[in-house]
Amino acid sequence: MKHSEKYNSERYLDMTAYLALRNIERKNPNMNEDWIYRRGDIYLANLDPFIGSEQGGTRPVVVLQNNAGNYFSPTLIVAPITSRCDKRRDLPTHYYVESTRGLDGPAIVLLEQLKTIDKRRVRKYIGKMSVRQVEDMGDII
Repeated sequence: MKHSEKYNSERYLDMTAYLALRNIERKNPNMNEDWIYRRGDIYLANLDPFIGSEQGGTRPVVVLQNNAGNYFSPTLIVAPITSRCDKRRDLPTHYYVESTRGLDGPAIVLLEQLKTIDKRRVRKYIGKMSVRQVEDMGDII
C-alpha cells in the first residue's frame, strides 16, 4: 500500500480505510492487478452491445461497487456518464457533476442505468469522484 492511499479523494487522512485495506493486503499477499479498481474511480469502458436507450460505446463510467467487491469479483458495478447535460437534468436518477478530476466539463451520471461489466471491458483510468459525490450518488441509488 502506498503512502498516498492513506488519504481520501479530498486529501484528508482516512486511517480507517487505510487500516482496512492494509489488513486485506496482509491476508492476501498475492494480490493481483485487479485491486486497482476503487469505488468512485472513473474509467473509460466499452459498453457494447446495447439495445434501445441503453448507453453504449466506449464512454466514461464511475465505479459504484464497494472495494471488497472490486477486489474479489471479476466484474464491476458501474454507472455510465454522459456529457450531454441538456438531457433531463431534472430526473431524480440523474446526478449532475459540475466538474471532477478526469472529466473535461459538466456531466451527468446516469444512475438509472447501472450496469455490471466484466473488468476486461475497462480501457483506461481517467479520474476520480470526490467522497461527497460518491455519497450523494449512493443516496440517489
